[in-house]
Amino acid sequence: MICSIAWNTQAQTEFTASVSSSTVTTADRIELVFELSNASSASGFRAPSMSDFKILGGPMQSSNMSIINGKTSQRFSIKYVLQARKAGKLTIGPASVRVGSNTYVSEPITISVTEQTANTQEERSAEQQINDFLRNNFYIKAEVSDRNIYTGDDTYITYKLYVNARSEIYDYRVNGATKVPDYNGFYAQDLDVTDNKGEYVNINGQQFLVQTVKKVKLTPQRSGKLTADPLSIDATLTLRVKSQRKSNSVFEEFFGNSFSSSYERYNYVATAPAIEINVKELPANAPASFHGAVGSFTMETGISGEAITTDDPLTYRITIKGSGNFELFEAPELTLPPGWETYEPNIQQSGGARTFEYLLIPRNPGTYEIPAYEWTYFSPDLGKYQTLTAPAYTVDVAAGKSYTVQGNTGDAIEQLDTDIRFISRNAPRFRRGAGETISTNLLLAGAGLPLLALALLLLVDYGRRKGADPAAAKNRRAGAVARKRLKKAKELAASDDRRFYDEAIRVIWGYLGDKFQIPAGSLNKENIEAALTARAVDPSVIAATLDLLQQMEMALFSPVGQDRPMQDAHQQLENWMLQMEKGRKGS
Repeated sequence: MICSIAWNTQAQTEFTASVSSSTVTTADRIELVFELSNASSASGFRAPSMSDFKILGGPMQSSNMSIINGKTSQRFSIKYVLQARKAGKLTIGPASVRVGSNTYVSEPITISVTEQTANTQEERSAEQQINDFLRNNFYIKAEVSDRNIYTGDDTYITYKLYVNARSEIYDYRVNGATKVPDYNGFYAQDLDVTDNKGEYVNINGQQFLVQTVKKVKLTPQRSGKLTADPLSIDATLTLRVKSQRKSNSVFEEFFGNSFSSSYERYNYVATAPAIEINVKELPANAPASFHGAVGSFTMETGISGEAITTDDPLTYRITIKGSGNFELFEAPELTLPPGWETYEPNIQQSGGARTFEYLLIPRNPGTYEIPAYEWTYFSPDLGKYQTLTAPAYTVDVAAGKSYTVQGNTGDAIEQLDTDIRFISRNAPRFRRGAGETISTNLLLAGAGLPLLALALLLLVDYGRRKGADPAAAKNRRAGAVARKRLKKAKELAASDDRRFYDEAIRVIWGYLGDKFQIPAGSLNKENIEAALTARAVDPSVIAATLDLLQQMEMALFSPVGQDRPMQDAHQQLENWMLQMEKGRKGS
């Protein structure tokens, strides 16, 4: 997947495909390179079908820029390592990439493949022996903290590289990931392992250097058997070659006994296998106060004061401490006294604590009670829901300087001796009045006033109920909240690539969840695609959304994806939001 790039250049844009050799045997490796030169805002790379070939490595991304005689040229390339499955004339079809409104297509490539000869079989056998050696002395293992968890619970996968320190491996360099897991069905958060130091471990009498190369926190979004895909890394190793004479075996030349040594470089792809995780559904009949929190938590609440005026807002603070899916559960919903208002809470997280601060605004003086608050989480250790209760608070509100009485105060107006008259028992006597008669139009207008007033009341009530609907409120605020997060992401783009891409993913998930009323616990690519399709969103917008998510995840989780200019990624994120907002308004 090509990450979006943006270069300002007047040179002609070219998109080409090339191979290391067009005449090979079934034992040979083939390097296939797609190269994009002098592009502007490129995205949406589509690889061709390669069913006639085994993909041994890739896609591996790289980019470079050069200035020669004052002329600037830029190149972005994606490389695959292939091996033919059969002999014959095999064709690699065209690939395509979008550059602005244009689509560039590479030329197909035909490769002539013959069966391996006796010599190539011998070389292949020696190469296989080297691969077997490396498989046991240079490999990746994936360690999972828990393979049997509940929906919304956390598990961690740690990828560790093992290198035999007493073997013929003299030196090595990890070039990057050739295959990054998709983690479909999970919310994935990459954890920083740059400060992690390696350690030596004794395995079957051999001393191995063990280094953590990747650690990811996974939170399942649905139940069932979920799979974390394999992770592959490409490495260049320097192997110690020992040879005192010409040998008929390449393997012997590499690892045989000798009195002299030299060193050879060897490329190798190490792969950690897929991991299956069993995800259990949360128990039914969850309390109304459950909003998706899974883990082990405690709760503290407090208010800024018990005596205020109508000019002063009151701060209501809820702090959730513990361990669990802090990133996914929803903000608490408060029950407020009549006439009080609040806004979206200010959310702060530090370590194992998350604090929600609400500004509460009373409109009228009086003594009010903020009701006791209940918050429920699911405990995987206990296998049941746990409800925490915060106390009620009594607040005295005095009239502030800017307070004015609004509407009827409710005071009765006494009309002594005039409100009810005695009923007369005599027959009534009528007399003709001398006043003016009321015209028919005026009478109809007078009769229509109550109907008009009723219509206005219904309209006001509809607006009040619409404003009180949390789902509708989230839908309306989705764009504003996302833009606020975008601003934060833009600040990170100048300094911190990992935090930027993590925040960018939060922007996408948060916007889609709020806009389409998808609970945080159900946010995954499959549900997003289903929700957008159900709302008749243009297929191209759906494809762009999923493509953008894939690009951001690749950039976050793959070392090779971090060459992408973050400012350009931020611009693409803004363009996507504008496209989504425009599409929703038009629907």
